[in-house]
Amino acid sequence: MAVRWLELVFKLPLFQSFFYCIEAESDTAYAGKRAAVRLGRRNVTGFIIAEYEALPPHCSFAEEDIKPVNRIIDSEPLFGMEQCELARWIAHFYICPLGQALSCMLPSGRREAAGISVHLAPYIVTYLGGLPITSTLLTAWLAMLILIVFAVIFSKKLTIDHNKDRGVARNLTFHIKGVPAFYLPYFSFPTTSARQSGFLIPSASSTDSRGLELAIPYYWNIAPDKDATITLRPITKRGIMTQAEYRFLTEKQYGVFAGTWLPNDSKSDYGSRWSASIDHRYQFNDRWHSELLYQRVSDEDYIEDFEDGFTLYDDWYLESYVSVIGNTDFGDVLLRVQDYQKVNSAIGNDDAPYSRLPQLSYSQSWNKNGFNFNLNGEAVRFYKEKTGAAMRLDSELGASYRFTETYGYLEPKLSIQATHYNLDKDFSTITTLNSTTRVLPTFSLDGTLIFEREINWGDSSWTQTIEPRLFYLYTPYKDQSDIPLFDTSESSRSWNWLFARNRFTGRDRIGDANQLTTAVTTRFYNNEDGQEKLRLSLGQIQYFDDRQVSLSGNTIATRSSSVLVGEGAYQIDRHWDVYALAFWDADTHHNERDIVNLRYRLDADRYVNLSHSYSRDSYDQFTLSGGWRINPQWRAFARQDYSALYKQPFNTLLGVEYDDCCWAWRLVGKHYRESPDSKESHNAVYLEFVLKGLGNMGSRSGSILSEEIQGFSPLKEERRF
Repeated sequence: MAVRWLELVFKLPLFQSFFYCIEAESDTAYAGKRAAVRLGRRNVTGFIIAEYEALPPHCSFAEEDIKPVNRIIDSEPLFGMEQCELARWIAHFYICPLGQALSCMLPSGRREAAGISVHLAPYIVTYLGGLPITSTLLTAWLAMLILIVFAVIFSKKLTIDHNKDRGVARNLTFHIKGVPAFYLPYFSFPTTSARQSGFLIPSASSTDSRGLELAIPYYWNIAPDKDATITLRPITKRGIMTQAEYRFLTEKQYGVFAGTWLPNDSKSDYGSRWSASIDHRYQFNDRWHSELLYQRVSDEDYIEDFEDGFTLYDDWYLESYVSVIGNTDFGDVLLRVQDYQKVNSAIGNDDAPYSRLPQLSYSQSWNKNGFNFNLNGEAVRFYKEKTGAAMRLDSELGASYRFTETYGYLEPKLSIQATHYNLDKDFSTITTLNSTTRVLPTFSLDGTLIFEREINWGDSSWTQTIEPRLFYLYTPYKDQSDIPLFDTSESSRSWNWLFARNRFTGRDRIGDANQLTTAVTTRFYNNEDGQEKLRLSLGQIQYFDDRQVSLSGNTIATRSSSVLVGEGAYQIDRHWDVYALAFWDADTHHNERDIVNLRYRLDADRYVNLSHSYSRDSYDQFTLSGGWRINPQWRAFARQDYSALYKQPFNTLLGVEYDDCCWAWRLVGKHYRESPDSKESHNAVYLEFVLKGLGNMGSRSGSILSEEIQGFSPLKEERRF
């Protein structure tokens, strides 16, 4: 028997469509009618949205499994194809089942809105663009807002222009659970997800230093590859700030230009406050590109007062630079000019980093006959006001050969580093040198053996490895106390610190060394999936000579061994894992420093982190943080920091977020101290929300949660190109 195929959707919360068949000779089945069919064990009513002579490619049902319709309910179609297409758009835009969108468009007397009562005042509709629209279509437009959430928008007049993809609502009221929340005499909004000019949804916050603060942004869609946002930012304790941001993105470049202006800060003696920033990248070709970062503020306290999300070199300085970077067949090249601005009034000018005016660096590595070679070079002119300028030329050539077997490896490496300094006479207060040259070789020998065995725990099969490692390092001593420190500091301690070829970062100090690192690591692997279940490591440096090179003066380190370093990681199960790093002083029998992190991750939106950080005589603190999706719409976030050293909490954060098909909002509150030992505390509250398709959510609360909650993922409306 010849049949035709019908595609149906239902008022039920089902996002997929279903297929049924009917005799080919039947002339009663058309798109827009309703049909009574069997769905599982239930008799239900569905909407016919399409009919086919042959099964279409998107049909996932086998032909023999498709059932016939019981009967066609309507003698005439309730909707035409144009209305069906509009319902498809509404379902896609608001992420709701197509059947529910169609059910809201039923003519009066036939409305069965899947258990949702729809009460709409009389609306006047003007539809521009060629497609006629009726009051039932407007009913569907507004009913979608209450299909899932409890917020409803009412408007006395609604104009939709599909040529411009915009709608205009007049005398609009926003209701939450039947209670009017706010009123707008005029509101223009896009009807698609495409970028369009217009006001975005405002955000609000409250802090001790600024008081109540609003951000009212206007978005200007200049062209497909460029846009701008102008924000009016009334701040009750300081005045009215204006912000502007211009962005562009092309095939070869992108850029962001931003600035703020506060004409007269009523809470500060600085008067007018401002900031400016440029972030730009240009891709010349596949090998060469340029980067520009420019950041300036009006005064040293601007960052603390307004928190505008600048990129800090550390907590005290703003970084600016312009770079040209090349990756060629002959090596990597960097040409850079770099400068800093101090943004902490408590820090003296003498502690500011040196500007690089300019810096040229080169690096290359290659392999020949099994030998690995590397060449690094740098020429840089340092400058600091009241100190003067200095030129540093540095080059390093290294060669190594790695003997590798299945049971381990052995790698000797020899390098030589030559550095030359020319110093201005202004450096006479720091050093007596006008110029100096330093040439030092460094030899290291690194070797590891890997032993393994099979073990059984209960019903599980495991592989355990034991990996002893020896690392010998030798660098002769040379007095470097007269060389100023331009970019050098001691390396921070970690597990890899045991195997570093220089105990200093930067190029102004090469540490003398005659030492041997002994370490051992054991690992447990699950033979079923190859996953590392447990890793434990222990290591220590044995010093054969005193260390005479230091950052300042001629301080001599006489200890015969370093602290004992231990590291461990344990994957408890697929949700729980723990990591620990500890530094134990065997001479004084004291714990010098430790880090312990315990993490629980049920999925991407449900996670908890507990950590402990300790450094002797510096800090001892616990941090508990996490995020939890309560249901598909609600997420909650929290963080608590507690100082065991000062016996007080110093940072508390709570946040809640609602995200549905049509709108979202987030509320974040903070109670914090500037430092763990501070007696004075501060409060801050941030509220941001969005009507999806009508504006983007602000980014301040999202930035705070990204910084403070490990594992936090922002909404897609917060992501930028």
